Formats: sequence, structure tokens, C-alpha cells
Amino acid sequence: MSMRSEHDATGLGVITRFELLATCEIALRSRNSFELRLMPQFSYGELLERCRTIAESIAQASPNFSLALAVAADAAGRQQDWHSMNRFLVASQKSGPNEQVIGRYRFRVAEENLTQLTPAAKHSYESDLRLQVVSKKSTPYIARRYASDEAFRERVAAVLSEMDHADIQRFIRTLRSMLPRAPQ
Repeated sequence: MSMRSEHDATGLGVITRFELLATCEIALRSRNSFELRLMPQFSYGELLERCRTIAESIAQASPNFSLALAVAADAAGRQQDWHSMNRFLVASQKSGPNEQVIGRYRFRVAEENLTQLTPAAKHSYESDLRLQVVSKKSTPYIARRYASDEAFRERVAAVLSEMDHADIQRFIRTLRSMLPRAPQ
């Protein structure tokens, strides 16, 4: 059972807030989804604004709720509110620096808006990229992208240069396993 916190202005319990934010995360990246097309009473813009309002109100009530900050960053980025997006990305990374699932979300938001990142948000992005490079779940994606995207390769190489030898070797093994083998 989810208990309401007396300090939470949303009136929702922790589990309910998490589920609502997770639903918003999915909805924000599903602009052209079949489900959204079946609900003509909702426009994507309205959904975007609603999710941003929810995320910001949860973040205001719980300033260390990293997922709320990440959802707020995503919504702000989709609305091209770069100042807020950067602020929320940095705050989310500071409040949840080792949360891999949320780090993967922040990483995606930052990648989609790379040219809009402030120096502080770029530093947070690099921390999330480092987290993804050492994540067993994310390393294959990072390695595939590393092999196919030269600009991304440069960003990964910069992060790898600061990592310990074991993490670098694991990344290289993953990368090699994903590259096509030359005929002999």
C-alpha cells in the first residue's frame, strides 16, 4: 500500500509517484504511439505539459527524487526550455549519480539535446555516459553506437581515458564481440 506523505503537495504516495513518472517517461517518447492516437481528446502538447507539471510538483516536494527531475528535464527539452532542461538534468544526476536506469534516461535526454547542454549539464552527461559504459546492460548499446558514430566515439573515448583499466578492457571486449569478423 502506498502511504501519502504529509510533506507531498501532490497527495500521492511514493510508489504511486514512481509509477506516474514512469508512465510519463514512456508517454513523452511515444509522440506517435498507437495508444495516443486512440485518445483524440488528448494532444501530445497537453500530455507533455501535464507530465512536466506532475514531475516538477513531485520534484519540488521531494528535491532528491531523481526520476522526477529526469522527467521534468525530458519534458522541458521537448518544449525547448533549455534552461530548465539543463537545470533538471544536473539536479537529477546529483541526486541519483549511480542510478543506472535513471542515468540511462538522462543520457538519452542529453544525447537528444546535446547542442543545448550547458557546461554543467555536459559534465553530468559525461558522468552518465561513464555510468553507461560500465553498465553490463548498456555497454552493448554504447559499443554499437561507438562503432557507427564518429562524434559519439570521440565522447566515449574521452570518458574511457579517465576510467580504470578493467572497465576499459571490458568495453573493448564487448566492442570486439559486436564487430563483424574479417574472413580468413
